[in-house]
Amino acid sequence: MAFKQQRYAKSKADEFVQKGIPAEVIAVNIDGASWYRLRVNGFRNKEQATSHSARVKKRLI
Repeated sequence: MAFKQQRYAKSKADEFVQKGIPAEVIAVNIDGASWYRLRVNGFRNKEQATSHSARVKKRLI
């Protein structure tokens, strides 16, 4: 996920953390505009991340 407002991104990251999902906000610059990405890390490989992603989506919906 990516957001234009840092405050909103941090709010979403806090929401994820409260649900047991280790999330952090990373600032990036894309075509001269600041964006704030929500990143979940701690996986050994892409397969682990993909599997976790499916479980996370179910918990957040």
